Amino acid sequence: MDCASCSIEVVRAASKLESVRSIQVDYFASRLGLDHDPDRMDASTIASFVSRATGFKVVPLLEPDDSTTSRMSLPIKTEIPFCQDDTDKYTVVNKKGYHQLTFDPKIHPPRTVLKDLERFGATLIPREQADDRRTLARRAYHVSLVRSIACVVLVIPTLVMTWGSPDLSFAIRHGIAMAFSSVVALLSSSLLLGSVKSLAYLRHADIQLLVAVSTTAAYIFSVVAFGLGLADIDFEEPFFETPALLLTLVHIGGSVQAYARQTVMQAAASMQTMQPDEALLLHSDSPTPDTSKHQWQLVDTRLLHYGDVIRVETDCVIAADGILIDNDGTIDESCMTGESLPVVKGVGSVVVAGCINVGAPLQIHVSRLVHENTAAKMAELVNRAHQTRMPVQDAADRIAAVILPATLVAAAISLLVWSLVSRFGQDRAPADAGTLGLTYAIAVVAVACPCALVLVVSSQCSF
Repeated sequence: MDCASCSIEVVRAASKLESVRSIQVDYFASRLGLDHDPDRMDASTIASFVSRATGFKVVPLLEPDDSTTSRMSLPIKTEIPFCQDDTDKYTVVNKKGYHQLTFDPKIHPPRTVLKDLERFGATLIPREQADDRRTLARRAYHVSLVRSIACVVLVIPTLVMTWGSPDLSFAIRHGIAMAFSSVVALLSSSLLLGSVKSLAYLRHADIQLLVAVSTTAAYIFSVVAFGLGLADIDFEEPFFETPALLLTLVHIGGSVQAYARQTVMQAAASMQTMQPDEALLLHSDSPTPDTSKHQWQLVDTRLLHYGDVIRVETDCVIAADGILIDNDGTIDESCMTGESLPVVKGVGSVVVAGCINVGAPLQIHVSRLVHENTAAKMAELVNRAHQTRMPVQDAADRIAAVILPATLVAAAISLLVWSLVSRFGQDRAPADAGTLGLTYAIAVVAVACPCALVLVVSSQCSF
């Protein structure tokens, strides 16, 4: 999705399908959640319809969301080709460069799963490489930024040719302006086509359609004026700078939104990365949990299982939610509670992943895995907050629904009034009066186009 308001279009498209209900959209995570009847319509059909109606690329997520189920996922990379047909124990989704393996950890412990796939040369890949949403958000920001910079570079000579009044002929001056304005329009083709698709599939006029109508009308008017000017026919001056500048502002606003989205994604991800990537695990064949070097093994925290015993050294971060089993400890819980003073924990007390052990080394009995611990629950609450719509957003949607019809009515009134005034009040020729009225009508449509920078501020403040 290109902007926060795009989530409205996604919800509207999904709600057109009879078998779909309980629709929720997280703009920052680019995720659509819904309930549907698989007997009436499968996920691929829903994704295809939403994609056609909105112009966005929609891919169904076959694996369940770990934050809302008891299942967990591991991103693995194999040396030998591997797919769902090779196993009936786990759900396998092929990603770009790796496989997403989903399973029930209560039945299949994570380390057992990885060992079971050793014959395929399976290895666990780092978290940051498997975070598709952060990667997509970062890529969307870079694409939006490049497009915005390109539009700014193109609109500057357009403004110079139009407003600077250089000592050039009419053909050269407005020809250059038309060329640069046309390139800006091509860079904005996805925006214009998306608004048309929304109108065709959803029968709904949104803000993007107003942008498309205003810029297209101004561009066509300018092309006609330029052509008539080349033919030495008296007509109004072209204003190619208007559509170019409006579209450039839209792209700049989109870049601001993409940056905000990337920042929010990083903040949400930081909650899950508060816990360390590795932990000291007691060997299962060790008779007693002592501090001997040969009895402790450094493992990925995603491979921990219920009942494991881990060791947390002094000034190290706790790797998993669990229970103290050997001695009292002093824990810095400021990352969770905001309390700056360390808290003394006794044997049998619950400790939370992400907190810091500021006392003696501790041994912890793992009670929650990485996908269900406190840090993961906090990230889930943040995601739910993103999916919650504020009343002011609904009010803005209702107002936006009438902006385009009201603008078109105002433009028609402007065309009629100024044509009559010019014809009968100023005694102009019918052609000249109609041209002046058309000019003012185009101006009304162009001015009514909201600035994308204003839209982006309001939409970000609502989250």
